[in-house]
Amino acid sequence: MNKLSIIIPVYNLEKYIGKCLDSIIKQLPLDGSVQVYTIDDGSKDHSRSVIQSYVEKNHCIHYIYKENGGVSSARNLGLELIDSEYVTFIDGDDWVSDDYFTVILNELKKNPELLCFNYFIASDTKSVQNVWVSNEEVNLNPGDGMNGFLQFKYQKTIRPFIWNKIYRLDTIRMNHCKFDENKKFAEDMLFNADYLECIKTYQAIDKSLYYYYQREGSTIHSYKSYFVDDTLEFIKIYNGISSKHHLDLDENSLYTFYLSRYFGIINNEGKSKQFKKGWKQIQKYLNYTNFKNDKLKRLQFSKLDLKCKAYSVCIQFHFTFLIYTIVYLRYLIG
Repeated sequence: MNKLSIIIPVYNLEKYIGKCLDSIIKQLPLDGSVQVYTIDDGSKDHSRSVIQSYVEKNHCIHYIYKENGGVSSARNLGLELIDSEYVTFIDGDDWVSDDYFTVILNELKKNPELLCFNYFIASDTKSVQNVWVSNEEVNLNPGDGMNGFLQFKYQKTIRPFIWNKIYRLDTIRMNHCKFDENKKFAEDMLFNADYLECIKTYQAIDKSLYYYYQREGSTIHSYKSYFVDDTLEFIKIYNGISSKHHLDLDENSLYTFYLSRYFGIINNEGKSKQFKKGWKQIQKYLNYTNFKNDKLKRLQFSKLDLKCKAYSVCIQFHFTFLIYTIVYLRYLIG
């Protein structure tokens, strides 16, 4: 059994996957303790030939092809194929620091249940370091993982991403942790919330080891037609994970989480080229049961942060249509 497996989902990344693999291959341990699995999710470009050139150079780089099913299905396939003590994930258009393996393998000698680290946000012009994690070992109680993300505690500390974390493979398999293949929104957070309920501690280090590349035209900046439906589906899945661990989620936290998506929903629909369709989607979001007036009245307004207080006021006093119109016109005019 190897010490660490790296799963890299790839879809049409011929321009980027080389840089990712270069950052890995130049520092791979010679003893084969780290294995890299590129999962080609039905790419239509030349990603395969690029990856194969690296496979020929190093026996620790593996190429697996599958029919297109989305990034979650690629990651799940990787989890089925690997055989190692630990596993992590790297996106094919990102890359890692020069001391990535030196730091991680040294930390894994301490046998953590979960290892978290800092990262850089990179663009074509600059890299900005994000320091959210400090050196500490944190004890977990039942419910910390599920409620921690809803209450934005972990968004601000260990973060909801999977690529700044190292997981124990036996814990994943024993507890049947998987990525939801029907989700396009917050699938990383769902996986992490589930995993955190399976462990008792996590180890954090203040080293920045990963470069998260935000490229122009990436899905994070584009209109997402599925955003509202995926957001509303999120709560059902989250409740399902909670039931799996025999937990009751805090209703106020659930509502606050949904409320936090308010402007994101409006901003996304503002990018739509169809005003009426965008407004219909926003209404679907507002008409969800969590936004009924009785829930608004029961919400502990004083405990909300300033942003959510503003969103709550906008909903109660019906300012949403005006805000949406302004956002839509801003994108229309450019």
